[in-house]
Amino acid sequence: MKYTQESIKEFEDNLSLLGYKKYKENYQSGDYIYWKSFDRQINEDGEKLGGYMVGFNVYDFSKFTQFTDVCNISVSPVFLLGRELGVDRLDIQITDELISVEQFEQFSKKFYDFYLLNKFKK
Repeated sequence: MKYTQESIKEFEDNLSLLGYKKYKENYQSGDYIYWKSFDRQINEDGEKLGGYMVGFNVYDFSKFTQFTDVCNISVSPVFLLGRELGVDRLDIQITDELISVEQFEQFSKKFYDFYLLNKFKK
């Protein structure tokens, strides 16, 4: 997914409307990332357990002079499964230029369901 300085704002506004939150962290060398949790359960102590996260990692290459392309901002969709489900961590990063937010959410849900169905967890 590639964006211009102008088009990234529209993409980010859409993510915010869909419930994604922006984090200024250096996840996989990105400049910042938008995360949203899915299928999380809350136990009697109020702790969030299970589920998975979908993220959109933003790489802003406009800050480097050698990147002169108009579409100099790249976004990579990320699926993240954590400790509660029997794995230390499982990350999937997609480099598909044409996948939409909705398509990646569907992919993530199907993969998560597949993971649970096949009892890869401990």
